[in-house]
Amino acid sequence: MKKDLIIIGCGGLAREICFYTSMNSDVRIKGILADDEKKYKSSKLNFPYLGKIYDYKVKENDYFIIAFGAHPSKFQIYDDFAKNGAKFYTFIHPQSIVFDTCEIGDGVIIMPFCVIGDNVKISNNVFINKFVNIGHDTIISKSSIFSPYTMIGGGSHIGENVFFSSGSIIAPNTKVGTNCVVSANTFIKKGLQKNSFVFNNVKNIIKVR
Repeated sequence: MKKDLIIIGCGGLAREICFYTSMNSDVRIKGILADDEKKYKSSKLNFPYLGKIYDYKVKENDYFIIAFGAHPSKFQIYDDFAKNGAKFYTFIHPQSIVFDTCEIGDGVIIMPFCVIGDNVKISNNVFINKFVNIGHDTIISKSSIFSPYTMIGGGSHIGENVFFSSGSIIAPNTKVGTNCVVSANTFIKKGLQKNSFVFNNVKNIIKVR
């Protein structure tokens, strides 16, 4: 029996995920959850609108994808739905290279043209956008987001709910703490404490996310 796939979100990433997963034989797209019904209608997604995110009651055959490329509620939505018994669908695009030795959690999205190296561990609800390279033996914690062209050196440890903007580069064996934000085209060669915001590796501003 096919899984009933529910997409949370109705923006650009949601449209891409609908396109990719509609070709998967193990799922059928049941519909879209979005708090802004007007935005859903303007998205022209050809799948049913199932209502606001937190109004939905989880069914037995439901599987969810949180399709937010950058959203402050991504972490909380995953935790709240998981507490209510929700199951999450992991999507790995066939044009990405993922080593067989990797451990991939629930609700992970890996978009096209990524390389996920040997013995990488990726926790739940992580989003890896196009053209991302994750080096061998890296550990990625829950709900982190990797924008296009992010490069993570081997042996690094990425905390929960970290956001990497496009072109971020992390040196090998680097630890990035929980809730950090790394701005575009920034090179990190030393560890980051939790709640740090880094802009071009010049300013390191403590910021509670």
